[in-house]
Amino acid sequence: MNLPVLLKDAEGEQRARMANLSESGMAVRPTKELKHSSMIDFEFEVSFGANVSGRGQVAWTSKEGMAGILIHTFHGKGREQLEAWLTSREQLSSPTVVAESSS
Repeated sequence: MNLPVLLKDAEGEQRARMANLSESGMAVRPTKELKHSSMIDFEFEVSFGANVSGRGQVAWTSKEGMAGILIHTFHGKGREQLEAWLTSREQLSSPTVVAESSS
């Protein structure tokens, strides 16, 4: 995954790249280091054009410049849009099961 995400904290805003995403959190590569435990506002767009935004907390940082953000709240319909997008990605990546018909 390589989605652009806008991050805002007490120090200002910055663009980052999202490396991983779930309903409860995301891994990002910010341009400037994030402070562990700081609160972050985030906003990104999923592939069908829906904006997802909310607030989370930096749960971990790495020497490689990555950070993990635990999502606390979504704004508007963000949770529903994220769930729909994640479900569609799962369906695309899972093998198709062919049901046998009984004659």
